[in-house]
Amino acid sequence: MVAIPITPTLRSLVVGSPEYFKGRSKPIVPLDLVQHRCIQMRMANGRLYRWEFERRGEAHVIDVPGNLTLDATDLILAAALSGAGLAYIGEYSLAAHMAARHLIPVLEEWCPAYPGLSLYFSQRRHMPAKLRAFIDLIREQAV
Repeated sequence: MVAIPITPTLRSLVVGSPEYFKGRSKPIVPLDLVQHRCIQMRMANGRLYRWEFERRGEAHVIDVPGNLTLDATDLILAAALSGAGLAYIGEYSLAAHMAARHLIPVLEEWCPAYPGLSLYFSQRRHMPAKLRAFIDLIREQAV
């Protein structure tokens, strides 16, 4: 089995807009989230995503409070930008918004990294030409 990395190591971050934080304290530890409005994410299987945190071996998985539940990252991002609450989103979607200071990250030291995406395939002598072309394309584009 061969693996080709497609993306670098990733992590999700908790973010809120400056408008959201007006008159509110920023969470310092994950359990502080129970005092905030959080934008919940419904997964494809119907369950609500539980926010995951880890620091120096201490892990928390939290059912965050919130009255807004969405099922698409772009909608969650738009809601966070509008000040609707805190969002837990992959950092690759946040870079421009954080650079422009439209979103403020919190709990960064609690947000663990996870391996990026990889393409796994069996290395066989007679690989179909379409699969070989796709693998070559991924290798050219890999970060």
